[in-house]
Amino acid sequence: GDRRLSASRQPSGASLPARCVSTAAMKFAKRLTRDRIPEWATKYVSYKQLKKLIKAAVEAGGGEQHVAAFADALRAEVDRAGSFFHEELAACVQFVDEVQAVGGPEQHGDRIAWQKAGHLVSNLRWFVVLNFTAVRKIVKKFNKKVAGLPGFKELSPLDFVSDAPFVRETPQLQRLSRELQGHIENSGQEDSVNLAHMFGNMLRPAAQGEGGESLLGSGSVEGFGPADTIRSETIAPARQRKVGNRRVLLLALDGMRPDALLLASSPNLKKFVTEGAYSFHATCDYIPVSAPSWTSIFTGVKCSTHGVFDNTFNFRNNALEQLPTFLRVLKNADPSIRTAAVYAWDGIGKLLNMDADVLAHEPSDDKEVSRRLRDLLEDDDCPEAIVAYFEEVDIAGHNFGFSPSTKEYIEAIDRVDAHVGKIMAAVHERENQHGEVWTVICTTDHGGSCRRDMPAPMRAAFDIEEMVRCHEARQFEKGATGQLLLEGVHGLHHVPQHYQTFVLARGSLVRCGEIMPHPLSVDVAPSCLGAMGVSIPEHMDGSDLFADYSDDTEEARARELLSHLDSAGNGELNAEDVARRASSRRPQLLHLHLRVRSTRPRLSQRL
Repeated sequence: GDRRLSASRQPSGASLPARCVSTAAMKFAKRLTRDRIPEWATKYVSYKQLKKLIKAAVEAGGGEQHVAAFADALRAEVDRAGSFFHEELAACVQFVDEVQAVGGPEQHGDRIAWQKAGHLVSNLRWFVVLNFTAVRKIVKKFNKKVAGLPGFKELSPLDFVSDAPFVRETPQLQRLSRELQGHIENSGQEDSVNLAHMFGNMLRPAAQGEGGESLLGSGSVEGFGPADTIRSETIAPARQRKVGNRRVLLLALDGMRPDALLLASSPNLKKFVTEGAYSFHATCDYIPVSAPSWTSIFTGVKCSTHGVFDNTFNFRNNALEQLPTFLRVLKNADPSIRTAAVYAWDGIGKLLNMDADVLAHEPSDDKEVSRRLRDLLEDDDCPEAIVAYFEEVDIAGHNFGFSPSTKEYIEAIDRVDAHVGKIMAAVHERENQHGEVWTVICTTDHGGSCRRDMPAPMRAAFDIEEMVRCHEARQFEKGATGQLLLEGVHGLHHVPQHYQTFVLARGSLVRCGEIMPHPLSVDVAPSCLGAMGVSIPEHMDGSDLFADYSDDTEEARARELLSHLDSAGNGELNAEDVARRASSRRPQLLHLHLRVRSTRPRLSQRL
């Protein structure tokens, strides 16, 4: 049928600007003129007019009246741009609602409408980035030019934009992006990857069946994930099994970039490469922030299920009570198992306190964490499963920058490596004295980058994202500014330096060599269970990375996979079904000529 949309309901900005930002130096005023959306040219913050006010203040020799005039003018410009954004967002929502009412992008006419909707959302996102950058740069110019003059008062960009509509209403724009992308990917079209490019480079593709977060923020989580309620009865308990002399130790090394680890001397961690299993191409579960990542690591479930999206640990519907960490799964399998957690950061306690029999949370730094852990290993009544958390590398990353070129960051990695060496010596001593079989796993939750290394659009996008987080967590009211004033930052899910992590393991039960394909953070908890000989509960999204791979096992696994081909007999497998029905998520190792339709997020989308 003739599926047409009312032109009167379309927002005013329907064309895309030329956004090929050159790497060559260019004055921001010229870049703003070049990159702004032509139809909205008069709606942006008037950067040139504000520059004239700064010039007037300098020529007049300062004075409170000139400072106040600049501040009032900037505030008026932000309000004007914010009001326009609010109106355009409302019109865009109405337009997208009409597009969705028509149906999916299966036919050519519908594809044009969906492309239009994608461009409108992308235009609004770019409008936010350019206006935020304009405010940040003009305030910086004011502080530089007027400093030292009578009546000067240093200004902060946060004073003008923290409550602006294009920050406050960004979560609604995020949800709009997710709805559009989800509708396209759920349409089942073979060219869904190409359809995703309708949204332009500012939109990140989301995983099928999951929500996703926009480049501009992880603030609101409304509508994220396939279900709003988690029912405990759907979580199957692990099969009862005695662990015997098996033991597992998980070393949680916060904020350690894989490439920086390889560049550092770190002789003890590098022994995991020569004497164990390793992957420096692991990825965290979508949001490279500590609380979401560690929750996924300890529970083996994705963010879309446990509902933790920032460091406030706001679990969806008390998810943590219904989604146990691997420590609790071990105790359910064998009540005689004793578990322990050693840490200094309170956030780890929110995850592990209820599941650990022995808690050592008094340590003030990593040196004390290492000492308390070694005391446990030397105790005759040592717990069978231990988690030890180290935070020094993350602190150095925030203070000096997450980068292999940052001296202080590399030195922090080497100090943690020295702790690992002492811990491994204590583990080997315990194995020799007590005949125990220990598996030691090391991993991290996220990487990061230096703020100075980020291009201007990426820096602006990150600052907007961080402001949304601070605004929704009410951090500004408490005087906190999140990562806005830090040299090292993390949290961008589309940047490899932020989301790439590593997994290292040593022990007689570990199959040595590189772990392929690259692991996910949700694989760590099932691997800890596998090291203890405990079956993996069905609710976990990950798999045991160190499962046995004998020829007989692979042949049996191949037969199992073949038995689950779809009813049409077209040789396709769903990757999640493969993960649940086989003990490994590596179907390519079976040499089956099958086309596996992956459901992972495409994390390689660039800004």
